[in-house]
Amino acid sequence: METESVYLFNGKRFIEHANFKEFKDQIQKKLNYNDDSAESLTQFYENYYEKKGNSDDFNELNRTLFENVMYGRLTNIFVHKISDPSSLGIDLFKKAAKKIIDSFKVSAPITIQDLMSVNGFYLLDGMSVPKIGSNFIAGFDYKQDGSQVTEVRFLVGRSVTLKKAKETYPGYMLGAVEINLKKKICSIFVKHTSNVLDEGDEAIKSVQGYHKFILQNFVLPLTINLVESDAEARKEMIEKDRQGMFEFCKSLYEELIDDVRTEVLTSAEKDVISVTRKIVRILKELGKKPTLEQQSILSTKINYLILGLHVENNISDKEMAQKAVEKDLLGFPTNIDYKNSRMNRSSTGTSVKSKPIAKSETLYSLLTDFEKARMLNKWSLSWFRDPKNKNEDEIEQTSIESTSFGLHIRFKGRNFLGKELIQHVIGTIDQCRS
Repeated sequence: METESVYLFNGKRFIEHANFKEFKDQIQKKLNYNDDSAESLTQFYENYYEKKGNSDDFNELNRTLFENVMYGRLTNIFVHKISDPSSLGIDLFKKAAKKIIDSFKVSAPITIQDLMSVNGFYLLDGMSVPKIGSNFIAGFDYKQDGSQVTEVRFLVGRSVTLKKAKETYPGYMLGAVEINLKKKICSIFVKHTSNVLDEGDEAIKSVQGYHKFILQNFVLPLTINLVESDAEARKEMIEKDRQGMFEFCKSLYEELIDDVRTEVLTSAEKDVISVTRKIVRILKELGKKPTLEQQSILSTKINYLILGLHVENNISDKEMAQKAVEKDLLGFPTNIDYKNSRMNRSSTGTSVKSKPIAKSETLYSLLTDFEKARMLNKWSLSWFRDPKNKNEDEIEQTSIESTSFGLHIRFKGRNFLGKELIQHVIGTIDQCRS
């Protein structure tokens, strides 16, 4: 008499990192399977196993959960440039991957250690790591083209004590890495960790510290070289990044404001010329006459102030965002932080994701300085969630900062993000950075 196998979902600590609705929608699309009776991931998994058993589709169920967690709420993304190689030989890759996996295997439950294969695994449904301070691998996969590995992904975690309000409870701090050798991009995903009370390695508790931990333990062991590992290359990369971010931000702003600027400046052109001349005459009588360059800057600043007043009084935030939709833009800038030609730091804009910087009154008094800067250290950009079906009410705001270790992209909202949105943002930023 055969013993009936019983399945129990053992990944309860991953639930707070997942989005159940999105997970169900994906399973509906991929497997044409729906379960309206399930009220949680636990129930969904256990119902599925009871109906389908451990079928080939069960692996797809686990892959979907893996991606749901990896691309869901790991809101800090560090984007690195890979200098070489553009691919990895499968045999050497598997040797390196085995060393990485073996070094973390001890933290996994004994019952699933044998499942941690160099051929890939998704263990979120069976992973329970109760020991505080333990680091583990919850999922790993890769793609190859012939004998060459082209993409690698790891989802990793650390068992910690978390605090919510006045209560403490055991949970996971998660991170991930996605290496695309064809595109020469290495992306590391980390969740904000302010509610972690773990008394272990303090460095890992910070976003930057956990990023470094993943870099050292999952990227460098694969003999992947990053551009910033070389001092001279890093210096050049930072300069190119900041130039690229400036051009990207400026192009979005100019597309958004171009038609209004042409209308306003054309209407005010004669009066601006007249006012500029009067001011120059007054300044000449008071002392030294402004140079031709200074006169041109004065005229430009007057134009920009007039433009700013017109925008502030006549175009609402929603109308400006709708213009971005109509012009088929990726989104719109909401904040800029830069150094001017005198190395003074300036910042303008808002933290409100639905308020384009083109509506910031202060911007127009700083615009000549900003255009001269040619580099942008940090800025915020609101992206339309669906690039193919843009809607000014469906946006996600990011801050983008150029640092000595690459670009740091932070999603500011609390919504589920998703693989498509994250890869769209990373790909767009990478194309603009150089």
